[in-house]
Amino acid sequence: MKTPVLLFLLLCLGVSGVQAASFQQWATNAEASSQYRNDRWSASQATGPPDTYPRHGDFDTAWTTGSRDSGFEWLLLTYPEAVVVDEVLVYETCNPGAIVKVELVDQAGASHEIWRGVGEPAPKEARIFTVANKAVGVAVNKVRLLLDTSRVPGWNEIDAVGITGRRIVDQVADMSVLNELDAVLARLEESIERAKAARSAHPAFLQDLEACLADLLATRDVLQREMGVSQSQWGNY
Repeated sequence: MKTPVLLFLLLCLGVSGVQAASFQQWATNAEASSQYRNDRWSASQATGPPDTYPRHGDFDTAWTTGSRDSGFEWLLLTYPEAVVVDEVLVYETCNPGAIVKVELVDQAGASHEIWRGVGEPAPKEARIFTVANKAVGVAVNKVRLLLDTSRVPGWNEIDAVGITGRRIVDQVADMSVLNELDAVLARLEESIERAKAARSAHPAFLQDLEACLADLLATRDVLQREMGVSQSQWGNY
């Protein structure tokens, strides 16, 4: 039983350090259905990190539409690197609440909706409207916001739109680590079963090992969820 014990110790030391790398980006380019001016209040004001937030009000360092209460308007933002998005963070700095749809746009130009609402006035204060991506696993480098400006009276202004996400190479590395972990856990389970069949170890010791294996499988499932990959071969042990 030396081999499974050694494997168990190695897993306890190593599993906790396995994490997916997520980082934040700000838009480097922006287009819009309309803009109040070509310099101030233009779509380009929504690029880069926030420079209006946390102030609330009509500031020319944020994007707004050509006219207020004009119905449906859109803002398209482009980021320097395509990633698997975890969250979209919209910095609304004047009359928030007009956003009715958030889409991710992949490098082939296909749109993927990750949130839809009806648009309704929010408290008149700057806010970070955060949308988690639970549906799209492909790498994207654009975010498209659809606003219904008729739903929230006044100028609806957006200061910046950030995204957090992971590189595809990170996702591939995560899958490799999880596959290796599955293989090690399979060997550990086989060793336990062989020891039980041959009665080569004390039953209480084997019970402890089985409990440790169950804990490791639970840890593996947590890592799996954090990395956003499909269920492993193990299921529920």
